[in-house]
Amino acid sequence: MKNNRTVNDGVRFRWEYLPAVVCGLARCWPILLVPVLLALIAIKTEQGRDAVAAAASYVEVFGKGYHAYAAQAVTTVLTTVTAAIVLTRYLPTRPATRYAGYHVPGLVGLIAGFAPIVVLQETGALAHEAPEATRLFVIVGSLTVPAWVIGSRHLLWAASWASCLHAAGWMVLSAFTVGCVAWITDYWPIPFLFAVAVLIFADLIEWRHARSVPRQWFAVIVACITLVGAALVAVGPVNWGLAIGSYAVLQVALNFWLGAAFLLYLVARTLAGSRKVRSVRGVLPASITMLLLWLFFTGPFDLREVRLLDSQRIASPATGLRQQATAWLEARRKEISESSACYPVFVVNADGGGVRAAWWSATILSTLQDREGKFSEHVFAISGVSGGSLGAAVFAARAAHSPSPGKPCAQTWRSCTDAVLARDLLGPAVGSMIISDAFGAITRLDLLQDRATALEKAFESAWLDASGHDTFGEPFEMLWGGDGATRVPSLMLNATDAPNARRLVLSPVPLFRGDTDKADLGVLLGTRALRLSTAVLLSARFPGISPAGWLPAPEGPAGHGTAIVDGGFVDNSGARSASEAVAALHAAAETLGLPKVLPVALMIGNTPVSSNSPPDVSAPGTRSAFAATTFGSLISPVLTLEGLRQLSAVQAKREYRATVAAAGGLVLDGFDLRADGGTYPLGWMLAEGTRKDMGRQIDEMTQDSSSHFAVAAGLLRRCRRDR
Repeated sequence: MKNNRTVNDGVRFRWEYLPAVVCGLARCWPILLVPVLLALIAIKTEQGRDAVAAAASYVEVFGKGYHAYAAQAVTTVLTTVTAAIVLTRYLPTRPATRYAGYHVPGLVGLIAGFAPIVVLQETGALAHEAPEATRLFVIVGSLTVPAWVIGSRHLLWAASWASCLHAAGWMVLSAFTVGCVAWITDYWPIPFLFAVAVLIFADLIEWRHARSVPRQWFAVIVACITLVGAALVAVGPVNWGLAIGSYAVLQVALNFWLGAAFLLYLVARTLAGSRKVRSVRGVLPASITMLLLWLFFTGPFDLREVRLLDSQRIASPATGLRQQATAWLEARRKEISESSACYPVFVVNADGGGVRAAWWSATILSTLQDREGKFSEHVFAISGVSGGSLGAAVFAARAAHSPSPGKPCAQTWRSCTDAVLARDLLGPAVGSMIISDAFGAITRLDLLQDRATALEKAFESAWLDASGHDTFGEPFEMLWGGDGATRVPSLMLNATDAPNARRLVLSPVPLFRGDTDKADLGVLLGTRALRLSTAVLLSARFPGISPAGWLPAPEGPAGHGTAIVDGGFVDNSGARSASEAVAALHAAAETLGLPKVLPVALMIGNTPVSSNSPPDVSAPGTRSAFAATTFGSLISPVLTLEGLRQLSAVQAKREYRATVAAAGGLVLDGFDLRADGGTYPLGWMLAEGTRKDMGRQIDEMTQDSSSHFAVAAGLLRRCRRDR
């Protein structure tokens, strides 16, 4: 009892204790970094808010965002126990610091539990389909345990009076809370999680030195659980990433590093306590931290070798783009001749922009196909960049293969697109990036698949589940095998040669040789084959989310090759490649004597624009106060490069329009995404609400008789009537 009175002296708050509480929180800043960083990402970024919202609308295993709550509960437990061990060992024994050591761990747990749940509530991801009363009780219940830890003495004295007597009082009060939540929510996994949390915190009720050893062993067990969870995600990033979503994967990954840091802290503290290294007691933990940071920042992280197939590349029968256009038109000569007026041939360019661009471009094309069943047969080529390449590949894959019965792709083309691109493709990439790639950078071991491989396999899994075919896992050129050479739209996937800043284009036929400002990616491949998923991601390797792809030279000394990054660095519109396709199509039509061929440029924009006042790139800008600051001076080069990238896309589109006009064609550019409906984040996942809002815009296009969508559909209908 004497020890208990000593430890619990000063549990009654005094204002002079406040600096000690602040210092205790400052000592715990590495522990709080995980939940606070997670909350800031989710609140301050469009992608973060969309990812949290998607936790409710799309989850294959748990549903309604409760999987995210489960991961957050582990964060709460781990942060609280870790803070308790750190503070009880290092804080002096003055009354003020004893008070901080007694209460700050609970405050840390309260922050860790409160921040993510506020995000879940604000974004509507936590039981968003439940009534307000249900959500309120879920939030109150999820904060109960950490609130008891900090409030058993002064905040919630009346509510938790039984805890002052004995631990059994906590169990009784917890059981009552669990029963209330279960009765209200009618969802028993939540009460189960509460019961586990109560048992976990039973050891933390009284902060006694005598109980520090059990508390420490329990913290080790929780930290090991985080390591196990991270190992599962690292070994199977695609399965787990698609199952629990990017928000929960992010929590698992951050918990892994928090648990690993805690275990390293225990090792460092044990070593510092030995006689041999006692002289470096205060230096050893910081030294280990600095060493790990140095290893991470100097390790391999942002350049990974491109994933190749064992088989050889399938040679194309065509020797160039013009010969391909000639063969394509010859296969339709009879239909073209029977058309009394014109025969529209579409060349599509799809802007880059992650899965937002993929969903937008693929859904527009799929809706046209559902509306006019022969549309895909009138599409000669689709030039895509980044996410636009993924959307183009989804449309071409659907044109190449009939889906298996019972699959979503067996319904409408639009439902097929939504089934593929509604998946949370960000989860596998995030899990591999924060766990596998970061671990590999520190250890220099290439044991786990990198985030680029995980994202490619996510593409493959999404298409396989929706269609029943492994098209994205097969060689790129197989899309045009057999009669697909003239039936499936040709893809022109645009990437960037990073060192030389030149445009790289991958197409089923050879494109160009010897140019200084562009290169045929097929020539760089030689006889090596790529999967369709790899070909798509080569166009979408945006720094950070995906590492640059290293393609070794097919011949020559080791170490020579090409670093490939996102195609948006040179031309984010894909208009330059589309312009070359139109020129080849026009030349082939003239050579074959087919004047009825009407080239139609279908320009699908991705950057949200206002329908009231379209942006004027020639208008003068305004002075920004931020640009004049010190931090602004560091960011301004990045902003300048972004402005140059956008200007390059604008110029490419202008040249594309001129090429189409010279060929006597028609430009349909009324397919921009409007910003009036809401925010549309970049990234590799879209919440259900975002997809519905974008779908509403497409539905409005179909109902507007003056829209370019209606013009394209009218051209196809007139062509059918003529025949």
